[in-house]
Amino acid sequence: MNDFQVKIPKPCPENWNNMIPDKNGRYCHSCNKVVVDFTVMTTDEIKNYFKQVSGTGTCGRFTYDQVQVERTKKEVFFKSLYDKLQGIKLYPVRYVSVLMLGFVMMMFGCDLGGTTGEKELTDDTTISSQSIEHIQPSSTDKQIVIFLKEFYTNYINENSKMPRNEKNIDKIKRKYCTNNLINKINNEELDFDPFLNAQDCQEEFLKTLSINKGAGEFDTYVVSYMDDYSKTKITIELTVVIEKDGFKIDSILP
Repeated sequence: MNDFQVKIPKPCPENWNNMIPDKNGRYCHSCNKVVVDFTVMTTDEIKNYFKQVSGTGTCGRFTYDQVQVERTKKEVFFKSLYDKLQGIKLYPVRYVSVLMLGFVMMMFGCDLGGTTGEKELTDDTTISSQSIEHIQPSSTDKQIVIFLKEFYTNYINENSKMPRNEKNIDKIKRKYCTNNLINKINNEELDFDPFLNAQDCQEEFLKTLSINKGAGEFDTYVVSYMDDYSKTKITIELTVVIEKDGFKIDSILP
């Protein structure tokens, strides 16, 4: 199969969270079209999608690691330095170092946000599918993905047991989540599980569980899995922070 390319002229200024959910992504009122959620697709699924809609314009949303971003030498230097600072084990030193780096980056006008928001996709060609396949996340991103996979494996396995042991489930939440998130969930009257975006939990969710770096922000991650009952792909967008005892899930985005 011939390689395809996708052009991303500029980031879309519209807020993904303000759009109306749709089976293929979210509906944007500004341009009156659906923004396709490519963050939950594999590279092959993205290829097949563009084969089917060849010759038409598409609005789409990608994770940072799905696209290749051309950076200036200055941005490459600061991004490399940021990744190295995240490897500092002593939390106070790491926190102050990252804070100082952020101040220096502001002085130099450096933006490491990369692929924020949605991208306008057209038939023109600048970014190839090969570049998407070979993009590698940073070492910190890999650690957070491992952390989230560990949480979801433990969480789904425990929730799938009958009868459910609420005490064990609570222990898992406190181990992997910030107190702020736990208190917020406890104070809300929800009729679904916010970590799964579903009312029920099945061990089969783990078979299709996928976790990817979110678009733009360093601490945003997209979790997805296939719900066999509804035959739909469920997605959850999270933010992760670093506390003195390690990574913690800090929020679940709407």
